[in-house]
Amino acid sequence: SVTGVQTCAFRSGILVYRKLVKADIVYDFWGEIIQSSWEKIQPLVADMRKDIGDSNMFRFWEYLYNEMKKREQKLQQSKD
Repeated sequence: SVTGVQTCAFRSGILVYRKLVKADIVYDFWGEIIQSSWEKIQPLVADMRKDIGDSNMFRFWEYLYNEMKKREQKLQQSKD
């Protein structure tokens, strides 16, 4: 469910942001799910941020998404 993914992404994002959990560990568990779900919901989040005037809404999910993309790029570079 979206709520479950949102909760997971929010909590994991805070932990990675605070450097309490390594992004690599979260990537191993949730990398693809975090990325694909953020890409689907990002347009809705952008509209919500604009409508409500809160640019920090879902910021830890977005932060985690960006960290997952960085991790994915590192993995691709190591394969090349």
